[in-house]
Amino acid sequence: PLGTMGLSALIANPSASSQVAVAPASRTIADIKAGKSRRLEVVFEARVPVPVVGQIKAATATVVADLSPTSYAARSTAKSAGLVGWIVDYDLDINTNGRVTPQGLVTTSYNSSNTDGRKNRRVTIRNNGLAVTSASVPAWMDMGTPPATEAQKLESVDPVTGIVSMALGLGATPSNLCGNPVKVFDGRVRFDLKLSNGRRLNVKEKTWKGPAIQCDLEYVELAGGRPKSPEKKAAEKADIAWLNITFAELPDGSRIPIKMEGRSKKRGKVTLTATRASFDALPIQRAAVNTTQR
Repeated sequence: PLGTMGLSALIANPSASSQVAVAPASRTIADIKAGKSRRLEVVFEARVPVPVVGQIKAATATVVADLSPTSYAARSTAKSAGLVGWIVDYDLDINTNGRVTPQGLVTTSYNSSNTDGRKNRRVTIRNNGLAVTSASVPAWMDMGTPPATEAQKLESVDPVTGIVSMALGLGATPSNLCGNPVKVFDGRVRFDLKLSNGRRLNVKEKTWKGPAIQCDLEYVELAGGRPKSPEKKAAEKADIAWLNITFAELPDGSRIPIKMEGRSKKRGKVTLTATRASFDALPIQRAAVNTTQR
């Protein structure tokens, strides 16, 4: 319901040589490890098509993450809004913590509270470095077909950490502006968010006017999902005409996701646009994100 996962759900559901210099965005993790703590904050507004009415506001979502040299804490919320809010009372609150490594972020603790008036599901994920455990209340009927393996869970991060990881530009090079796929485990489903076909452009958005990087985005489910016939999988893939994400490219080389758009042939165009966005220095005395478990 937020960030890239939310967009995918709403509308559907050349490697560089060692001689190539690393793109500026990839320096972000090194700068944080060197002591330059940062706070990423993005507020999104989702708009969906409604027959006769046109595009309407459907939800708001926030992502706030404090990243220090050794650890990070992040919180994300999402809530139905506008006409959709009159019909569906949806409220999501996620808190996650983890380690900052030279290779990227590693989830250690994740707590999700989804209040929708039906199942009101609570999901937890714990990663001690050797094994990943997850639980849901109410419990899932099963862990999907096939269920995610231990190796698949250990190589992944939670959904919110996945969004934050995109701002780090991990694996980005001049010939691969979009960087590495983001490997995600949400407690049950293991999927990749593949970014490709990177192009530089200048944008004029509410939160950013200037250089940006746009990437095509593909959701690839690997494990933990419901069984689907080859025909159903093909139909779902064919329904998505296009899906992309745009990052503001800041002067220091870091990036912020400011817009995600997709078009479903059946449902029309869905847009997530940032109404507020920043990726600023985090003073030592500034309090960390509140990640109190609910």
